[in-house]
Amino acid sequence: MDAAVRLRWTILAGMLAGCVAGPALAAAAEPPESTPAPQTTPSVQENPSIPERPSAANGPAVQAEIKASFIYTLAKYVQWPPRMFPSAGAPVVIGVLGDDSLRQALERLASGKRIDGRPILVTSIARPSSLGMCHILFIGVSESGRLREALAETRGRSVLTVGESEHFGETGGVLELALVEAMVRFKVNLEVADRDGLRISSKILALGEVLGNSRAGRRP
Repeated sequence: MDAAVRLRWTILAGMLAGCVAGPALAAAAEPPESTPAPQTTPSVQENPSIPERPSAANGPAVQAEIKASFIYTLAKYVQWPPRMFPSAGAPVVIGVLGDDSLRQALERLASGKRIDGRPILVTSIARPSSLGMCHILFIGVSESGRLREALAETRGRSVLTVGESEHFGETGGVLELALVEAMVRFKVNLEVADRDGLRISSKILALGEVLGNSRAGRRP
């Protein structure tokens, strides 16, 4: 990994884990419509310093918090088809299948917060067939045996699927994430996102690995 790519990973990991202060964090909090896409990779001098992560950052509870922060931030940079919000006050629904610690972390993080003016509802999904209305679905590693069933349930329903299972993106999930020494790394299956009507900001795509050649889901 070259220095520029490593820097982008470090900025993202710090931003999501609350380790970056100042302009970088403020920019991340703005909706993508109001912030122009970066044209070049920023230099080290243009970004605030990032403190070292404590060794406790590798603990399960902290990992859940980092993943919850990533999912919450990700939701700000995705557009769903209008039909996914039947009313002006309809919530952004985040479903969690097979990872109760992440669900609890998301509930704590989402309490009192809004995305594009909408409240956030975090819900536990017992089985793929009981998905219901959902905008983001996290599929835990424990559900690897039911991964294809879960992805079949979301097909064509404009659900942004997120998971950590090996080859999640290649299997048909939208976003495959991994934590490496408390740093978030991810792949985006843009063809699946396009197929299901999801538009993902180029700010997110620039920080991950894009699977597929489609450009329709990219945002300026």
